[in-house]
Amino acid sequence: MARPLRIEKAGGWYHVSARGNERKSILRDHRDRQHLLEVIAEMVGRFRVRLHCFALMDNHYHLLLELRETNLIRESRSHLTIQQLALSSEEPLARLSESR
Repeated sequence: MARPLRIEKAGGWYHVSARGNERKSILRDHRDRQHLLEVIAEMVGRFRVRLHCFALMDNHYHLLLELRETNLIRESRSHLTIQQLALSSEEPLARLSESR
């Protein structure tokens, strides 16, 4: 069965997470963590979302976002996934599995 469509509304709060394939690390060192924080900051400014909190672990991350405008989740999720894959040249396509 297909997943239900996400309802997007201005002022809505959304939990966004991504984890590594087979629970492998996606953040291997301080540089990876710093880069992901820079990507998140860019996403917040670019898509005008409000970031309420976040958690970065070695093999996954969580963001709690509030939309200021509609129709931004798909674009911001794609932006994060593309940037996350750029964190390391070592097996970049195998590192990230789920974006929600």
